[in-house]
Amino acid sequence: MYYAVQVVSRKEKSTIKSIKERVTNDLYNECFYPTREMNRKMHGTWTVVQETMFPGYIFIDSDKIKELSS
Repeated sequence: MYYAVQVVSRKEKSTIKSIKERVTNDLYNECFYPTREMNRKMHGTWTVVQETMFPGYIFIDSDKIKELSS
């Protein structure tokens, strides 16, 4: 089951890193934040940029949510 967790916006990557360092892998299957590639016009030229789809949220796939939350 996937769970959305609200975190500090723009700190998604560091929060996931902290979770992976502190929580054992048997409590969750996956921890991520979805991104997408967008074309943006910057200084007159089109540039491909990575954009967070849901700023301020990470997603955790776990079947042991009670153990994970404690």
